[in-house]
Amino acid sequence: KDSLFTFNAIGPFEALLEKLSDAEARINELIARNRVKNLEVKKNLLESAKEQMHNEDIRDAIRNMKEIRFNWMTVGSVDPEETPNLESDFQTIMDQFNVIRDKYNEERRVEIEIRHQKLQIILETAKRLNTYPPEVEQSYFKFKKLEDEWRAVGNIPREMFNPLQMEFKRIKKTIAKFARKGPPARGPKPIYIPKFIPAHE
Repeated sequence: KDSLFTFNAIGPFEALLEKLSDAEARINELIARNRVKNLEVKKNLLESAKEQMHNEDIRDAIRNMKEIRFNWMTVGSVDPEETPNLESDFQTIMDQFNVIRDKYNEERRVEIEIRHQKLQIILETAKRLNTYPPEVEQSYFKFKKLEDEWRAVGNIPREMFNPLQMEFKRIKKTIAKFARKGPPARGPKPIYIPKFIPAHE
């Protein structure tokens, strides 16, 4: 629009200038309306973030905060006068929540390591069970107790759990195999044949 004032030509520029001014006014009005809507959206997101600070389910809160942060980044601009305080408040909440998240992740890491060590101990105990008769019968019942302990340990990441689980199942299969066989057969009972002693003449 401003270039029309320096354009050296003959034509109905006054009418064109008026149209451009009207279009500019409508665009500015639309921008202002969008900024009002964006401000409302960001205020709602800010309140949602505050609520997640009190969510006792930290895993759920982490998921929700990721979604809130993503939505915040995708919302358009707001009134420039509102932006500094709004962004500062949101970042403060995020920083506070990051402390909670990091603490949770560290506690979770320690918990997983403890569970992993427990599974390793149970596995080593299972490896020491005798798989040969007649002790294998007792080993079978001992392994059943180890299975209960195994289930009670709790979940760990799949990449840590799978190798231990495969070895634990292998031991179970071996013990069950020999336990079903039972004690080794002793063979048929020998038949007693009396020694022939010739009679005296």
